[in-house]
Amino acid sequence: MWIFLKKILNIKTNYEGKQIDFDNAWIIDKINNRENLLEFLFENTPEKSVWSIEGVYNKDILNLLSKFAHTDETKVALGTVWPKQIHIKILLTNDSKFEILKHISNWDLSEDIVHQHIYKEDVFYLTSFDNLSENCTWISKNITKKLLENLKQESIIDFYDSNENR
Repeated sequence: MWIFLKKILNIKTNYEGKQIDFDNAWIIDKINNRENLLEFLFENTPEKSVWSIEGVYNKDILNLLSKFAHTDETKVALGTVWPKQIHIKILLTNDSKFEILKHISNWDLSEDIVHQHIYKEDVFYLTSFDNLSENCTWISKNITKKLLENLKQESIIDFYDSNENR
């Protein structure tokens, strides 16, 4: 409906940008532990990937993340039209991952980070909307099914292929 109205009314938006290849992704349809999922992603994405976050309102989290703020030319897809969200990019180095993971258990990942992507150059490893919500979270098939099966066995997530009809 929104796309239809946008075309009819000739509305220009600035929230369009790069995101995961939805046809080459795993859909996460059950998340039992968001903290463990992010830790897994930090461990299984390349060094110096970028964690792009839209919607952080906890000042303690924002202060910590600001220490690792990063800028690049990649325009990522934003998940909120209105109100405008705080947007920050974090360079995921060994130091930043260590500091983030040291504090992440104090965060409420069902509320504290609204939309997010993890990418390096043109490869997106994560696109997630609505606080890592189930069926709004996609992980690239560059992360193998075998690795995700381990998370499934540990009851952290459940997932399926984006090309499956469900």
